[in-house]
Amino acid sequence: MIPRKNQPSEHGGNLKITVNSDISFSEAVGKLREEYQAHKYLTVSINTGKKRTLSQNALMHEWFGCVSKELGDCFPDEVKRLCKYHRGIPILRAIEQEKKSQDVVKVCDFCEKTLDHYSYEDKIASMEFLPISSLMNTEQLSEYLTAIQYNYSLRGVILYWPDDWEEGRDDKTKTAS
Repeated sequence: MIPRKNQPSEHGGNLKITVNSDISFSEAVGKLREEYQAHKYLTVSINTGKKRTLSQNALMHEWFGCVSKELGDCFPDEVKRLCKYHRGIPILRAIEQEKKSQDVVKVCDFCEKTLDHYSYEDKIASMEFLPISSLMNTEQLSEYLTAIQYNYSLRGVILYWPDDWEEGRDDKTKTAS
């Protein structure tokens, strides 16, 4: 059990617990039992799957800069918006069908009901204001990164995963010859 900083006081409060083993599961059940005995009213929320990792997030933003530098036809934030629209939204739609997460449903509904009436340029511009990758867990963000990597490989930009980086190499891309 990995308790967070917002531990409950003796009089109640918030508690967030990460369960990632049989031992932490048993501890979480025990803590839930204690809190119920003390307060007789609990609101419980359960999220499954890991959230995305900081290294995935950093890699994603690194790649946006690398694509911008290699292609020279747009800025990193434009690459990000293009990736959100062309690669991220299809992944969110798959998540929506699978899990019905409220935030994902809201974004997908907005895309279907509102964005479909916009010009292509306005659709891309609107991606600045929509959470796409932040709604993904580790596995989904890996799928997103793989889609980005494949898409830009077709344009001659090779994006490397950290495991693929050559020792001592400063940049994370190379242009295919």
